[in-house]
Amino acid sequence: MVKNINPVEVEMKLDGFSGAIKEAGVFMHKRRAPPVILPDYNFFVRNGIDNIRKYFRDVVISPFNAGMSSYKRIMQFTLVNSELPRTRLSKLQRFKFEELLVQKENEKTTSDEPDTKEYHAIKSFIESAGRHGYSARPSPGIRHFDGLAEQIKPDRLH
Repeated sequence: MVKNINPVEVEMKLDGFSGAIKEAGVFMHKRRAPPVILPDYNFFVRNGIDNIRKYFRDVVISPFNAGMSSYKRIMQFTLVNSELPRTRLSKLQRFKFEELLVQKENEKTTSDEPDTKEYHAIKSFIESAGRHGYSARPSPGIRHFDGLAEQIKPDRLH
């Protein structure tokens, strides 16, 4: 629940908090105030940082939250690749941030598969097992509930 958050105050603190932030904007979304952040990609190239999201989570947001009141802490954030929308007078157009979030969520749903060798090896193995008649159905001697499995004796299946 958000109470009395001044977006400009949080934006100014974020902008000055780390050289990794080129620009930040805060707005109301689902009873929260998540920032939309444009990273300074030159900062990451100069410092040899590959995982930008992890860097923000561990090195920027976590220490930032440590110095903020509990109701002003950042629980989620969105990284964008283009400048934040502004008016002709250079004021942030916060009402357009919602569109940025929806666009980022749509990108996530289209690329949910990781692009690692391990993932593709496991995926290939599972697909080939299915082609060879192996099934992902549970064995009759295992009862599944809430993500846990319990081994039971065959005579207790009835």
